[in-house]
Amino acid sequence: MELKKIKIIILPAEKYIDGKVLIHMAYDNPKQLWVTTVNKEEDNTVWIPQHLYFLSDEEIKEGDWCFHLGFERLEQWYNNIELDISLRRKIVATTDITLREKQYKAKRLPRPTKSFIKEYCKLGGINEVDIEYRWATANGNSNYKTHKILKVNSHNEIIIHLIKDSWTREELYEIFSNPKLFSDAWTRDDIDEQLNNYKNETNYI
Repeated sequence: MELKKIKIIILPAEKYIDGKVLIHMAYDNPKQLWVTTVNKEEDNTVWIPQHLYFLSDEEIKEGDWCFHLGFERLEQWYNNIELDISLRRKIVATTDITLREKQYKAKRLPRPTKSFIKEYCKLGGINEVDIEYRWATANGNSNYKTHKILKVNSHNEIIIHLIKDSWTREELYEIFSNPKLFSDAWTRDDIDEQLNNYKNETNYI
């Protein structure tokens, strides 16, 4: 499994379609998010419709959608337009179904699963995730890997892994006492001593 770290941004939805799942953000609290089905006739004085965009630092090619970091806007890049690529990030997936790959009427960009969108709202936003990629091969020959491409399921949805940034004490016991991971595996007492020392130094754990 090949994973790549991807940044997520959330932007107001300029275009959206009735009956489709969309994120709503409270006007007075950007961390208050919820998922609902869009109805343009509904009163939207208390919420702002939003789209998620998944940004990668991979190469931007002709026809790709990208996000300008300076102007904070969406762009579709063509080779006959001079652009500073360093200020742009490729959009590899999005909830915005109006963005399509390459040529006009091509298939839509991959999207996150509904379960991820719900988790995103539940947590009040997620800045980064790991996304699965796979190796493309030449003429279907698995011995000739050419480059990595985004891996999607049968619904054109990306496969997302949340990035873990905190561990319980029990999880640390399991990790550091595992001889398969460390040649000099620690005992539970060793781990307790190190954690307690760290707690005294930082007052964090």
